[in-house]
Amino acid sequence: MNWYSYKAYDQEHHIYEEGMWADSEDEVRFKLRRKEWYLIGITEMHSVAAAHGRWRYKDCIEFSYRMSLLIESGLPMSSIMKFLMNSGGSIPYDILNEALQRGKLLSEALRDTGFPLIGCTLLQAGELSGTMGESFRIIHRYYEQEASWRHKLMSALAYPLFLAVLMIIFTGVAVGFILPAFRNVFASMQVHLPLLTRLLFAFGDWWRVYWWWALMLAAALGGLLIMVYRKPMMKLRLHQWWWQHIVCYERCHAFYLARLCRVWSMLLDSGLSITDVMALTANLWNNRYATACQQQAIQAIQSGRGISTSLKESGLGSPLLWEMIAIGEETGEMVAMMSHCATYYQRIVTQVTASLERLMEPLMVTCMGIGVAILVIAVMLPMFQAVTMIHQ
Repeated sequence: MNWYSYKAYDQEHHIYEEGMWADSEDEVRFKLRRKEWYLIGITEMHSVAAAHGRWRYKDCIEFSYRMSLLIESGLPMSSIMKFLMNSGGSIPYDILNEALQRGKLLSEALRDTGFPLIGCTLLQAGELSGTMGESFRIIHRYYEQEASWRHKLMSALAYPLFLAVLMIIFTGVAVGFILPAFRNVFASMQVHLPLLTRLLFAFGDWWRVYWWWALMLAAALGGLLIMVYRKPMMKLRLHQWWWQHIVCYERCHAFYLARLCRVWSMLLDSGLSITDVMALTANLWNNRYATACQQQAIQAIQSGRGISTSLKESGLGSPLLWEMIAIGEETGEMVAMMSHCATYYQRIVTQVTASLERLMEPLMVTCMGIGVAILVIAVMLPMFQAVTMIHQ
C-alpha cells in the first residue's frame, strides 16, 4: 500500500489537493469517481513501511497498552481505530484503519508498518486463539521489560563511551597540534629523539596531510564490508561461525535463549501447538543459521520426534534447556519449564551486563592512562636528554 498525492475538482469546480493510501493509481481514480471528483494529477509518494519506519519501544508500549484496554472493554475493532485516530502522535492509526478496512488482519497491517516481528508473532497467536486483548497485554509487558533492559544497558555504556570519545579527541589534538610544537624546541637543542618520539612525530605529520585520505579509506572499507556482509551466502557463513564458536558458551547464548524461551512460553500459554510456535518464531533469532536449525527442528518434530531431541540434534539451545523441555514433555508442564528457563537465562544476562558495566569503566580509564603515558614519555624523554646535555 502506497501514499498517493492527488489534485482533483468536484462538480462545482472546487479544486482539492489531498492524498490517500491505496494499492494503485487505479484504486485512487475509482475512489474519486465514487465521490464524483475528477482527477487532475496524481503522484505516488511512498510506501507504508517508508512512511512510518521502525516502531520505537515507546510507541510499542503505548499502542499495546491502549489496544489491550479497548479490546477487553468489548469495543469492535473499527470503533477502536476511529477512536485512536483522533489521539494524534507518531503511531500510524490511519494506515492501520485503512488496512483493516481492506480485510487485512491487524498483525499483517502492523507488520507492513514496521512493527517488531516479536509483537506481530504474539498478536498473530492471539488472533488464532481469539485472545487479542491478552496478547496485547503480553506485548505490553514484554516491551516494557525490553525497554527497561535497554535503558540499563545504555546507562552502563554511557560513561565508557564518553571516555572513549574523549580519549580519541585528546589523542588527535595531542598528536596533531601539541607534539609538533615541541619539534622546533628539540631541533634547536640538537637532541637525539627516541624512537617513540620520532614515530609520534611521523604519525602527526602524516595525519595532518592525509587525514581526509584516511577517512575516505575507512568509509570505503566500511562500505565494502557492509556489501560483502549483505550477500546471503556470506551472511549465512558468518552467522554459522558466530553460532558455532561464540554462542556455544552459556553466557553468550543466554542473550538469545532468555528472549526466545519467554516468547515460547507466552505462545504456548496462549494455546498454540509447539509446531505452530516454532514456525512463528523461526525468524526471531536474528541469526540465519539458527533460523535454518529451527526449521530442521520443526521438520523433526512433525515427523514424530521429541521436542528436546529435535532441538538437541539441530544444535539449538543448551543442555539445561533440553533437560527442562524433556521434563515438560513428560509432565505436561511445558509452559512452566519454558518460564523457568527464561528466568534462569535472564538472570545470566543481568549478571553479564552488570559485570561488563563494572569492567568497562576501569578498562577505559586504563586505556586512557596508557595513551596519556605514551604521550608524556614521548615528550619528556627528549627533555631529560636536553637537561643532561646542559649539565654536561
